[in-house]
Amino acid sequence: LLLSISAFFKNDGVLAVAGISAIIFVIRKTMKRAGAFQLSVHRLFLVTPVVKHHVKLINSSRFLKTLSVMLGAGIPILNALHASVALVSNRVIQDSLRLAIDRVREGANIHLAFKSTGYFQPMSLHLIASGEASGELSSMLERAANNEESDIKRFIDVSLTLFEPLMILVMGSITLFIVLAIMLPIFSMNELVN
Repeated sequence: LLLSISAFFKNDGVLAVAGISAIIFVIRKTMKRAGAFQLSVHRLFLVTPVVKHHVKLINSSRFLKTLSVMLGAGIPILNALHASVALVSNRVIQDSLRLAIDRVREGANIHLAFKSTGYFQPMSLHLIASGEASGELSSMLERAANNEESDIKRFIDVSLTLFEPLMILVMGSITLFIVLAIMLPIFSMNELVN
């Protein structure tokens, strides 16, 4: 098996890398052009166990931070909401936020409209509600964005902490496989000689 793997990488390794690169390139181009395919991939991100939490946090944090800056600069709320939603990278979250913006235009409270999306953390919603009530929406949005950014940082730190032992296991398994591939034939030859 080790000799077969080695021969494959020696003879066809460049073709395999080129093929994988071409597949990734085609998928990325297809995602940019085909809206339905992109929507399916983004929907898949939101149901994948570890990825969904990360995607929600990144997009909601980016949205809240941009909205906070725009409101602080004196841009009207609806214009700021439309500009901020354009920076959300996940299409499913973007569509959900557009529905929330429509509810705000119809007169709903901002925190209730955001709550209906299901993509904001309870603490962020509480801060937004408090900002609406006190007239300090911009500063509360910034605090909510900072809160979500700290959650992202914590999530990345935990992921990296778990990744280290996993890499040790993978590297140990590869090393064990190579050592066994070398030693087992030697032991077999030893038995034949005896």
